[in-house]
Amino acid sequence: MENFSLSNLRFKWEEINLTRNDIVAKKIVSDIFLGHKKFSLILKGTSFQRLVWSKLSNLNIQKLIAYSDLSIEIFGNNKYSRAIGSTLALNSIAYLIPCHLVCYKNNKTMNYKWGADLKRKLIDHDLNQKYIW
Repeated sequence: MENFSLSNLRFKWEEINLTRNDIVAKKIVSDIFLGHKKFSLILKGTSFQRLVWSKLSNLNIQKLIAYSDLSIEIFGNNKYSRAIGSTLALNSIAYLIPCHLVCYKNNKTMNYKWGADLKRKLIDHDLNQKYIW
C-alpha cells in the first residue's frame, strides 16, 4: 500500500519533489486529528471535483449525510447525487475530505477505497470524537 500511495502521489504531483519525513508527518496528523491546527488544501481535479471536495471539507458535519442531501447543500437540488458519489470515490485525501461521512439516504454506507475497517474507525472518531487508533 505504501509504495502504491507514494507512486500515486508522484504521478499526480510530478512537478513536486516529495521527501518522506515521518516525524513531521506524525506531528501534522496529530494536529489535524486533535483539532489543534487549521490547514488549507491544494485540490487537483476538475472544477466540479474541486467544488465538491472543497464544500465537503468545509461543512461542519455532525452526522452521516446522504449523497442527495450533500447535492442539495452544494447545488440547491439533488440532481448531482451520483456525480458526487463518483467524485468522492476519487478522493485521495481520506480524512481531510470526509467522504467517509457520506452515505445512502437510509444511512447505509458505501464501499471505501481504504477498506471498511478504516471507514468505521473514521466515522466513529468523527461522530463520537474518540481517538481510537
